[in-house]
Amino acid sequence: MKDFFIRILKKAFSILIKLMLLFILLFCGIFIIKYFNFKNQIRICSNSPTLKYLDVEFKGFTESEMLRTRVRRYKNNQIVDSFVITPKCDEISTQKGCTYFIATLKDVYVADVYEFIVADTQCHKLYNMEKVFIGSMDILVSTNKFCTLDSYTIDGINYKKIHDFQLASPCFEKVH
Repeated sequence: MKDFFIRILKKAFSILIKLMLLFILLFCGIFIIKYFNFKNQIRICSNSPTLKYLDVEFKGFTESEMLRTRVRRYKNNQIVDSFVITPKCDEISTQKGCTYFIATLKDVYVADVYEFIVADTQCHKLYNMEKVFIGSMDILVSTNKFCTLDSYTIDGINYKKIHDFQLASPCFEKVH
C-alpha cells in the first residue's frame, strides 16, 4: 500500500512539473509575441507620413466663431487641401461659458503645414510636427498603443512634450 501512494505522488509531481513547464513556455511565447508587436508598432509609427488622429484645442473663442473654422493644408508652399471643421465645446468648460473647444483631425501629414482660420479673423499655423510612439510592453495588461505628437511649432513658438503622460495637443488661443 505504501508503494502505491509513493507511485501516485511521483506521478502527481511529474504532472505538476510538466504543467509548470507548459505555463513557462506559454508565458515566454506571449512575451515574445508582445515584444515583436511592440517593435512593429514603433516601426509603423516612425515610417508613416501621417498621424491617424490629432486633437486640436481652441481657447477663448465663442461658439459662433468656431462655426466658421477652416483648415488649409500646405505642401511645399502650395495648398493641397482645404476643409471646414466644427470644434465641439468641451463638457467641463460648458459651465464656464464654453471657452474651450476640441476638434479631431484625421490623417494629419506631419511634414505639411496646417493653417487654421477662425472666424475669418485669426490665422494660426501648425508645422514642424514630429511623432513619437506611446505604448506599453506590459504583457499582462492590454494598453492602447498609438502615435502622438512629440513636438510641433505654432506661429513660430516651439512646443515639446515633457513626458509620456502629457498629451501634446496643439492649442490655439484667441488673440484679442
